Amino acid sequence: MDSGFLLSQSEPQQGQQGADWSLAPQSSGHGPLLASFLDRAIGTERHNRPSYHYRQSAPALAELSLVALFKGGQLIGSLRFWPVELRAERRIESGSVLLLGPLAVDPHWQGKGVGRALMFAGLDRAKNLGYRLCFLVGEPSYYARFGFEPAPPLGYRMVVDVDPRKFQVLNLQGKGGFDGGVLYPVKGRPS
Repeated sequence: MDSGFLLSQSEPQQGQQGADWSLAPQSSGHGPLLASFLDRAIGTERHNRPSYHYRQSAPALAELSLVALFKGGQLIGSLRFWPVELRAERRIESGSVLLLGPLAVDPHWQGKGVGRALMFAGLDRAKNLGYRLCFLVGEPSYYARFGFEPAPPLGYRMVVDVDPRKFQVLNLQGKGGFDGGVLYPVKGRPS
């Protein structure tokens, strides 16, 4: 895992010898391109997915949101993290719990390490900033390589219905300290 926030890659790509791309913090300048990019990479039906319920009440966390850029500035990948609240019987965790997603990579660039680089850089940054738990709804076969494990057997659930096989969690600070709970959207930016 790269310990820096910016990560550069230069590797031969199919049909493009020495194609260069790099990761950078997402900025307001990427905003106009991001919606059409996500439509192309994931599809317009993404707004109907249950995890979007959590993304409507608070903005993505700027300090964790990343883009992958091909030389010349072409957007080829994006990763965002959102604040969520974890409520358990005797406690509420707020400000240290994340919902990851979407992870999106341009179809032409899929399978070439862009998504993996976004994930490692984003998770490393979240860990270094002291975030404790990261949740996502996604394919277990892909996200297990980053340490994610099924959340329901650990006592976690969401307030919206999701496929329990795809609901996953990663303890960013190591094992222990959590005994389950329910994820809720955060209203506005967390303090």
